[in-house]
Amino acid sequence: MKRISVTIVIISLFFVAPLILPASASEDNVPRWRRIDSGFLDGVVTRVHCEDHIIFAWGGRYLYRIDTSTGQTAEMLFDRDATRVIFFISSFRALPGQIFLGTDRGLFRSMDSGAIWEHLPSWGETPITCLKADPNNDSRFFASSYDTLYETKQFPGQWIKKYTLSDIGTISSFSLAPHKHECFYLETTQGLFAISGSGKERLIGTNSPETAEAQSEIDEPLFSAPALPRLTSYSNNFIYVDGAALFFSDNLGLSWNRFSVQGLNSQKIRQIMVVGNRLVALAENGIFLFMADENIWRSIAFNLSMSHVLSIASDNSDCPALVAVTERGIFQLDHIAAVRPPASMNIDACHTNPNQTSHDPNEPSIQEVHRMVIAYADLEPEKIRQWRRRSVGCAFLPELSLGYDYDSTMNIDLDRGGTSDPDVYIVGPKEKNAEWSVSLGWDLSKLLWNDDILTIELRAKTLADLREEILNRATHLYFERKRLQHRLRHGVIEEGVSDEDIRIQIEEVTGYLDSLTGGGFSRYPETAIQ
Repeated sequence: MKRISVTIVIISLFFVAPLILPASASEDNVPRWRRIDSGFLDGVVTRVHCEDHIIFAWGGRYLYRIDTSTGQTAEMLFDRDATRVIFFISSFRALPGQIFLGTDRGLFRSMDSGAIWEHLPSWGETPITCLKADPNNDSRFFASSYDTLYETKQFPGQWIKKYTLSDIGTISSFSLAPHKHECFYLETTQGLFAISGSGKERLIGTNSPETAEAQSEIDEPLFSAPALPRLTSYSNNFIYVDGAALFFSDNLGLSWNRFSVQGLNSQKIRQIMVVGNRLVALAENGIFLFMADENIWRSIAFNLSMSHVLSIASDNSDCPALVAVTERGIFQLDHIAAVRPPASMNIDACHTNPNQTSHDPNEPSIQEVHRMVIAYADLEPEKIRQWRRRSVGCAFLPELSLGYDYDSTMNIDLDRGGTSDPDVYIVGPKEKNAEWSVSLGWDLSKLLWNDDILTIELRAKTLADLREEILNRATHLYFERKRLQHRLRHGVIEEGVSDEDIRIQIEEVTGYLDSLTGGGFSRYPETAIQ
């Protein structure tokens, strides 16, 4: 009894201690990302633009407005039926109260925080991929289409062609060089170009070794998803993202040098931007903040580390915050200027496999789905291997025989009497005999051949066929669900099919996957198989 009492005390302390011990101070001081959307934008939007307390979020041709002061999220309407993709949303200090929306069907403007959008006829229906103001002239603006730069001296007046560039790829964005007369830096599918009145020059091109690996993604059509900005101005310098490398120029693009990537541990850097006076990078393995005093990047994923980040943005307020669009919603990290992540935050990023296809860690990978399907259907290949080992091992097990023999004999003796006397039967005692026998026998020929092997092999073939069939079905359903999520996120939807139709299809496919995994797909990561 004494031993039982001691055991109870130990178990009680084990469970109660975490409740009564205070949390460490370091946990309380770790910054936290907070969700700012209402919850139904999961996997729908890919980009955001911040405007005071309003955040515009879009994916494909669909646009939403989030009021961060109330948490309300609403869908915005414009000429969506004819539009396939939204490229950008911009606002300008010289045009207060006006917001501009660039699409593949022209330029739109709202003067009431996005409630009503009007198509600007002066631009027409030419696709517009970027819109910038002249830093030296508030009434002068520049815009880009796929292969052309335009200019207007009285916005939104008549646009005229400034440069037509048919041999540099598709223009996704551009920047104007500060303090340099009419020099444009163009981000294209073939690299970074500088163009001015004296001509054009390729500064960093996709033929360089640094971009060879990232070429396939750089050349993705703009209609599938607008390209993320790869050029930013930092402390009067330019920094450019080129695959896994960063380049900076401190002489307005005349020469470019390597910029530190220490701590990023990524084969692909997707976006770079300045938030306040801090340099932030989005890589395939997380969000990183550049620590200028240490010349190293540190992860600021914090509690966002389990969400796949699609893009980042800044709210440009007096105390700038960082906004991240993930497949699990839109999150904000406040007071980015005061954030100083510890070195330990980079541990997870260092262990990320850059060759692995990125997916939402809150959903199982295809390999984890396969394991759940096999476990639920009880089709593990190890079962057959166990049977084979046992069939061979059974030759070493003896055949046990138990025998029992019982014999009972009745002794009768006949005593014949005389002529007049009757015969007398004399019954003697019973004779009983019981025998037990135990024998062990080994059939060592089974070490060479066992008839059970034939049965096991037939069973193995049946299980292998069944396993292949069920895994093929699970694989098809898994990637069909991925394709549906991609179509919903990027607005790649056929005419006559609504968003709700796609969401219902996703729920249907999820139900099929749950039927194959015993509900494990929807309960992941609770059902993760270690």
